[in-house]
Order: sequence, then C-alpha cells, then structure tokens
Amino acid sequence: METTTKLYENEQCLLSFTATVLSCTACEGGFRVVLDRTAFFPAEGGQGADRGTLGGVRVLDVSIDGGTVTHRTDGPLPVGGTVEGHVDGARRRRHMQVHTGEHILSGVLHTMYGATNVGFHLGETEVTLDVDVPLTEAELAAAEEAANRAVFENRAVTVLYPTPAELPTLSYRAKLDLTEGVRLVKIEGVDLCACCAPHVARTGEVGLIKIVSSMHYKGGMRLSIAVGPDALLDYRRRLSAVHAVSVSLSVPEGEIAAGVERLAAALSEERRTVAALRTALREERLAAATQGGGDLCLFYPDLDAVGLRTYAEQAAAMTGGIVLVASPAEEGHRYALASRRGGARALSASLHAALGGRGGGRDELCQGSLPATREEILAALGKA
Repeated sequence: METTTKLYENEQCLLSFTATVLSCTACEGGFRVVLDRTAFFPAEGGQGADRGTLGGVRVLDVSIDGGTVTHRTDGPLPVGGTVEGHVDGARRRRHMQVHTGEHILSGVLHTMYGATNVGFHLGETEVTLDVDVPLTEAELAAAEEAANRAVFENRAVTVLYPTPAELPTLSYRAKLDLTEGVRLVKIEGVDLCACCAPHVARTGEVGLIKIVSSMHYKGGMRLSIAVGPDALLDYRRRLSAVHAVSVSLSVPEGEIAAGVERLAAALSEERRTVAALRTALREERLAAATQGGGDLCLFYPDLDAVGLRTYAEQAAAMTGGIVLVASPAEEGHRYALASRRGGARALSASLHAALGGRGGGRDELCQGSLPATREEILAALGKA
C-alpha cells in the first residue's frame, strides 16, 4: 500500500496544498483517492475527518489504514495528475480548538485526581470525555476552573517526536503501549499526551472550556463538554431558554428558580383540588347510578385505567352486583368489570368473544378494551 505524507502532523494550520494522485477507484458512495501527501486529517482517535475539496470534487470522508490516507470523493481524479486540495477551515478550526481543550481538561483531571481518559468522541454536535474514576460536582468544578486558567494563561502547545531512547524517560498519557514513531502533544505545564491530531499553537486559542453535564459511566464518569465556539453556542441556547422562562413566569431572570418553585407549589395545590373534585364527582355519579342496585353498565367519557377500576370496584361494592364501567378510547372503549361475588372473568371472556376484545384479570376484577360502540357493548351484555 502507498504511504501518504501527513502534512497535518507538522503543518497544523495548512489548509491548501498540492499533491499527486496515486490511485483512484470507484466505491460505494463515490471514489477512493490516495495521494502522495495530504493535509486532510482522517477520522482517528475519536475525532471526525476533515472535509473540503480535491481537484474541484468534494471530499466526503477521510480514513487511514496503516500509513495510507484515503479520501472518499464525489468525483474521480486523474491518476498521476497534480491536484489542489482545500481543507474546510471552519471545521478544522473547531476540531483543533475542541481537541486541544479536551487535552487540557484531561491533563488537569489526571494531575488533580489521577483520572485517566479512557474514551473521547468529537462529534458534529456533541463532545464526550470518559474518565475511569467517579468525581463529585465540586471536583469537576475545580478541574474546570483549573483548565480555563490554563487557557487564560495562553500556554504554548508543541509537537514532539521523541526517539526510542528518549521515550521511556518521559511521563505521558497514552491509551496504547507505544514504542516507536510516537507523536506527543505537549501543553506547557499542563499535559503531555500521545496524539495524532492537529492542535492550536497556544491555549488561548481554545476559548472557554465548559463541562456541560456529567454522569456515572462504567465505574467512572462520562463528561459532556463544550469548547470555544461550541461553548458560546451552548451559552446562547441556555440564555435564550432562561429568557423564555423569565418571560413566561413574568419574573426577572435572576429569580426564575424561585418562580418555578412557586409555580410547582401552585400546581401541586391545584392537583390536590382536582383530585378532591374528582372524588366528589365520582361519589355523586355512583350514588345516582346505583340507587336500584344489581348489575350495571356505566359509561363515562373521561376515565383512565385507574379511574375505570376505581369506579367499577366502588359500584360493585355499593350494588352487590356485577358492574361494567366503560370509557371511549381511540378504537372502541376501555373497560373495567368488577364483582364482589365473582363472575367477572367469565363475563369478560364472553364480551371478548363477541366483540373481539382484549384484556384479563381475576374473577373479582377484569380490565381490557372492546373495539365496539356503546350500543354494541349493551347488545353483547344482553346476550351474555
């Protein structure tokens, strides 16, 4: 396989270059193009690939296998020809800022708490970082503050290629055991990590590092982070949400927490009032419906499964008979069938057979659904 010179390793801000096409073959979704050299970073190390153009055709994806970088394009390129490549600068810039920010935070977490980075994903809309130890909110806040302090101090970010003899003398972070061809990214006074990706030249270019959320994950923590422009966008979204809640509650933005608490208390009181009214309505309905006693079939328009069961059981207790309570559903009716003397299961099975219903229960209480109209249910009961 052809070996590709990886321009992005040492010229991390290089966005335009020329190269010779070594091969071009058709593949599903386009063409696989190999160049003698490239500034396009492939999908590797948890980071997505660069995008851009090669010789006027779009670069849809970039992958690496050993020393060969392959570009998937939406058009063919002439083998042996020279082409111009242009990397999408905005995408590359975001990746460099986010990845450097992740190195800073990972280095701080490692120094402060001995936490090891065991997973990293830099996606289109989210960035996650996995560490192998559980951390408290206070510890995460302290790490976030230390990481941003390193950003504000605008420390140098450099790339090192230690010799095999030098490598054992260095203390660096790495997910794999490496012995040769190691590329280290050094953030002065903060981190030294084996990494293949492009990074910014100084930490000040990263911008804000924000831990957006955290959760316990596989014995450690999964952190969602926002860096640089992502952090700005996240802040704008949150500020917009705060403003919307402030307007909705008619309270100043600084008092929305208290406003939400007052609203929650009011809703809780309303729920208690509604529950009391429902109880009173049920008792009134049942008192009127059960005056004659015996077996009953009652229809109400606004009952859920709990309401159906409650109505049926209370009515059965009041009449001593078998009581079916039904309420309209998307297809037909939901029902509950109760009896203090038994017989509910047999009647339920008879209704299911006649009307194609479904459900089950015990001899004192059954619940289910009947794909039938009120008239069809009454007619089936008359025959049961």
